[in-house]
Amino acid sequence: MQISDTSCAVLDDRLEAWRDLGRLDLDGFAYRRIRDPDKATFRVDWLRLQLPVDKAECHGSFRPQPYRQLAQVLRAQGHETESREILVGMAEDRRKYGRLGGWSWFWTWVLWHVMRNGYKPLRAFFWLLLLWVANGLVFYGGYHAGLMGPTDQKAFEAVITNHGVVPDWYPRFRAVSYAIDVSLPIISLGERDKWRPLDRPVDPKSILPAWVPDAFAIWLPDALVFYRWIAIAAGWFLASMLLAGVTGLVAKE
Repeated sequence: MQISDTSCAVLDDRLEAWRDLGRLDLDGFAYRRIRDPDKATFRVDWLRLQLPVDKAECHGSFRPQPYRQLAQVLRAQGHETESREILVGMAEDRRKYGRLGGWSWFWTWVLWHVMRNGYKPLRAFFWLLLLWVANGLVFYGGYHAGLMGPTDQKAFEAVITNHGVVPDWYPRFRAVSYAIDVSLPIISLGERDKWRPLDRPVDPKSILPAWVPDAFAIWLPDALVFYRWIAIAAGWFLASMLLAGVTGLVAKE
């Protein structure tokens, strides 16, 4: 059914009736109000009736105007949450069915999963929490495998001499604090400056389990160093996305 480039004052319809009309053409359809805006969460499915039934033909069929029109009307009627859901649906459909280049598609894919293209920026904080949990598990295991050592030279020599025992005068390793500090940009909790991954395990025969192969012990220190680099970069990225999303710096479209 084609109702493109038409307009009405009030959209008074039944959502289930649209499906019987076949594929819709809503591009350019304008209206000032919706009679029943409480059902706005189902309107994304209504907008997707514009897409061809054959998914192979959907690429390039995305049209943004119907999404923006609906979101604008819902916001004007005081339905901010529903309006945002329509825009989230628009961002998803643009990525799936719009004519995007390789880099544009990848960037929108990243933004979609991190914070729904900026419409839900607090998702970035959720991912940051998951990163901190992963850091805690990795560095806790690394410490108990003898792969984390003090940055202070005297403390490090004491650890080597005492087969992994940290001297009483040096701050203890706290996996939770270290996990957060490694992936927390700008602000420092002081943990990442006191501990670092080591080039080789401290007395690996007594610290690593007997079933761990020697080859595993050889590459494990490099893997921990590499993971720390990834954790630092991921922390910067997620914190930047969170800040940009909250302040509206991310281009949502």
